[in-house]
Amino acid sequence: QVSTVLAYGRPQGRGLTPKTAFSEDDEPGPTLSQYAGSKAAGDRLALAAMQSGEVEGCVVYLACCIGRDSKLLDPQRDVMRIRDLIEGNIPAIITSQ
Repeated sequence: QVSTVLAYGRPQGRGLTPKTAFSEDDEPGPTLSQYAGSKAAGDRLALAAMQSGEVEGCVVYLACCIGRDSKLLDPQRDVMRIRDLIEGNIPAIITSQ
């Protein structure tokens, strides 16, 4: 499941400092947009299927840069490289460990 850190919403008692930053162990909080809410719902469905043994997999929480950045517009300088990762062109291991 390809998710986003936005799916975590605003976890209760967590903030933006190193001491209060949330982690994957924290319970997600209320989301701040319909997009984030739909990603959170997809995460819950995927995690339930994984925990039941119906499917094997993991949830990847990607971050995204938003704004004018030529690296995000030029396919030769694509900083996220998602297509290359999916097509196996990046030496990476996708695992649950």
